Amino acid sequence: DQYLPKRFVRLWCYRYGASRPINGYSNHQLDSIAHDLHEWRLSAVGTEGFNKVEVTLGRVQNPGRMHEVLADLPVSVVVTTNYDQLMERALAQRRGAPVVIARDSDLDDVFCGPSIERHGRPVVVKLHGCLSDPDTIVLARDDYVGYAEQHQRMVDCLHQLLATQSFLFVGFSLTDPNFREIHRSTRIGQG
Repeated sequence: DQYLPKRFVRLWCYRYGASRPINGYSNHQLDSIAHDLHEWRLSAVGTEGFNKVEVTLGRVQNPGRMHEVLADLPVSVVVTTNYDQLMERALAQRRGAPVVIARDSDLDDVFCGPSIERHGRPVVVKLHGCLSDPDTIVLARDDYVGYAEQHQRMVDCLHQLLATQSFLFVGFSLTDPNFREIHRSTRIGQG
């Protein structure tokens, strides 16, 4: 129950009466369930969770005060697991358009590690992808499990940053499995 997909499926099945094992449905019933699921939409109910969904889906366009405060900090690199583009917008308003790294190939234009500061613009490293490039989004369990193999250059960049830069963690629980593994291997590599 700690994983969103499992909780979502349980809630959806409860709400729409789909509670039998999959082999208990005919092909027609499964098609109907698939259609209903495809058409299912979130609707506002005024909860904190809905606000997070709105941000995640990109419906919140303007950075908040916290984004502005963070954008004013004298840092060259922001590492985030958020999909939204609020930090990038805050940086653009305060310090100029940042360089955004959401896929390994984006690292071709940016030096990682100590030399990243020479780039002249703030850099936003989006470990779990960006809404502007849906193919980069890390969301499903398989995405997390295969992260290190599929994003080796991003992992190497984060290793270098962890070894050479100071970090301020804001709104980040440090329980992300990819980050924990990268942090652990960085510590081991440093002896």
